[in-house]
Amino acid sequence: MGPRGGTGERRPLVPLDAYGRVLAAVLLAVGWTIASPEAAWSRAVTVALFAGTVFVAFRASGVRGPVAGGVLVALGVAVVAAVLWEAAGEPAVTVVVGLALVLASLGAIVRRLAAHPVVTTSTVAGALTVYLLVGMLFTFLFATIDLAVEEPILRGVGVARLGDFLYHSFITLTTVGYGDVAPGTDAMRAISVLEALIGQLYLVTIVAVTVARMGTRRRGPEEDRSVS
Repeated sequence: MGPRGGTGERRPLVPLDAYGRVLAAVLLAVGWTIASPEAAWSRAVTVALFAGTVFVAFRASGVRGPVAGGVLVALGVAVVAAVLWEAAGEPAVTVVVGLALVLASLGAIVRRLAAHPVVTTSTVAGALTVYLLVGMLFTFLFATIDLAVEEPILRGVGVARLGDFLYHSFITLTTVGYGDVAPGTDAMRAISVLEALIGQLYLVTIVAVTVARMGTRRRGPEEDRSVS
């Protein structure tokens, strides 16, 4: 039995459109990833944190009932698989699982945000969450590339860990500029340029427009047709 309100109705564990909670979950996962030591157990904790983020994102996006149960089972399997493979010395599984979890979070949040009839603070929190998840998406993409090639893909570090890829990803996404860590191959330079462009275009379009339209109601398809 879940918690109930004063009128006896069941209240969801995560309220619909509670993207402030999703944003907090992503920030926790990002903070842990960049600050945690390079060890099998810490990578497993990273996967667990992102699994929790996916759960909160799906619940906030309106996923309920049997589908939510299926999502929870899948997340549990993903975490167990990451822990077992890390124990066996196979970090590639953790990276691939992390990439899949970030993609799942992005899909759930973007789908729900596109359906928001009124732009609210929750919409803004969701838009910012997507921005952070894009940074994490490239983090796991860089880590995947690193596992697939023999030459170092980052300059400025010895053996790169997940936190190094996260650091590189966010200084690229925010176009802060490279200093101690920079792309080490032509492929990394190309992907880093793509990430920088995505980050800047997202900020000056999606986030800027969303903030500017706070409190306004979006026009539906019928309204758009009537105007045209």
